[in-house]
Amino acid sequence: MSRWQELVDNLLTDLKTESPSADGFRVKIDHKIWQAERIVSNAVPTTPYETTVRRLHGFQRELIETLSKQLKNDPANETLQEARSLLENPWLRDLEHRRPDLR
Repeated sequence: MSRWQELVDNLLTDLKTESPSADGFRVKIDHKIWQAERIVSNAVPTTPYETTVRRLHGFQRELIETLSKQLKNDPANETLQEARSLLENPWLRDLEHRRPDLR
């Protein structure tokens, strides 16, 4: 199991409660992703050289890969599509939730 697998699984379970027809659909998904990102940002580094930004990027990469796998099985799932879209297109996200540049 990868480092963030449990958090990714919990987030996906939480995202499944969102309805594409609900008001604020994108905002709610963005907020749930952001909450998980905050947990990752505050996690204890596994190496002395691990930065918050690298940890966050690792989580986002793992989340995108998992979303992509699930979308292969269920390509019409609008919630998963929206979540992946937000991660792959940071300009769609709330200004506070945009990821920092990898340096």
